[in-house]
Amino acid sequence: MGDDYGYFGSGSSGYAHYQQTFKSCFGGSGGSGGGHHNNDPDWSSLLTLLKIGVLVVVPIYWVVTALHIAFYDLASIEPITVFIDLLGTPAFVYVVWGRILSLRG
Repeated sequence: MGDDYGYFGSGSSGYAHYQQTFKSCFGGSGGSGGGHHNNDPDWSSLLTLLKIGVLVVVPIYWVVTALHIAFYDLASIEPITVFIDLLGTPAFVYVVWGRILSLRG
């Protein structure tokens, strides 16, 4: 049972296949492996989602706030509105400005 490597077979050929697959997935001790797995998180996709969220949510929020002010009164605006405007507006401008600069070259 000690010479059985499951999917890879048994005996020395099974062990060789197992080691080859392991080294290609996780790299060897000599640093020359196939896929080197870095445990650092990839923040680029999260930042992209945040930028899209800022570009979509903030303008929608501005429209909803403007409609609320138009049909009701300014005094009924809750403090969260002020907080979102203080953070959302600079974030929106930052993302749009960064996009303009990246399009320029």
